[in-house]
Amino acid sequence: MQDRYAYFFKCFSHGSRNRILRLLAANGEMSVEALAGEMQINSSTISRHLNNLKIQGVVTMRVDSPSHYYSLNKEEIKAIFDEFLSYLNIEARLVSTDGEKPVRKKKKTPDSAKKSIMKAK
Repeated sequence: MQDRYAYFFKCFSHGSRNRILRLLAANGEMSVEALAGEMQINSSTISRHLNNLKIQGVVTMRVDSPSHYYSLNKEEIKAIFDEFLSYLNIEARLVSTDGEKPVRKKKKTPDSAKKSIMKAK
C-alpha cells in the first residue's frame, strides 16, 4: 500500500505536470494539442506527462478521434488524499469544500509547557 502512495505523490513532483493540472483545473477538459500550445512544449512530452498522471488516476482521458482530451479526476484525487490521511491517522477534513475555512482544534499545551512559555515572555 505504501508504494501506491509513493507513486501517486511522485506524479505531482514535476513542474510541468503541476502546470498541466492547473490548466486542466482552470479549463475543465483540454486536448494534448491545446496543452502543448499553452505550455509551449511538444505534444509527445505532454502525452508522456499525461500518461503518468493517467496511470495514477489523477486524470481521465476521452478519445474523440483524432484527438485525446484530458480532465482532472477530482473524485479519485480526493479519495486517495483522504485514504492517505486516514493511513497516517490524520483527520481527513482539513480542507473545506463549501468555501469556509475549516475549524481546527487547538492543541492543548501541558501545564509545564505553559509555564515555560510564560517565563520566556
